Amino acid sequence: MKISLEWLGDFIALPQDLDVASLANELTLRTVEVEGWDTVDDDVVLEIDNKSLTNRPDLWGHCGIARELAAIYNVPPLPLPSVKPDPELRADQLIDVIDPAVCRAFSLIRVERSGPVPPTPPWMRRRLQRVGQRSLGLYADLTNYVMLALG
Repeated sequence: MKISLEWLGDFIALPQDLDVASLANELTLRTVEVEGWDTVDDDVVLEIDNKSLTNRPDLWGHCGIARELAAIYNVPPLPLPSVKPDPELRADQLIDVIDPAVCRAFSLIRVERSGPVPPTPPWMRRRLQRVGQRSLGLYADLTNYVMLALG
């Protein structure tokens, strides 16, 4: 898994004097194995061994790694953006039957767009490319972005 330090900045304010080697060492000793890192477009991208994450699904995204770093460096995580719920949008409008024994939680968000789908914003495309994703169009990119941000 690849983790962008710039992207982590959305979730945590890391100490200014922190160097990449010590951050990688702390993560490796305490949580997950950092196999290495590369500089990509003025950003540092950590390569984390996926095998060390299999028992920690809370770390499968930038937000989870940021929470772990917040605990390691004893700094508060930044607040997550909030989304205002749409009271008129219900899952049963999209799916015939939701079996609560199989699906205990379900979340969705309405995306409305009239006209042609705009291109993926350059900042999002750059972030996705830094962590090894190629741009597939706005809606696929949004899905990948959320997955890589939140796990």
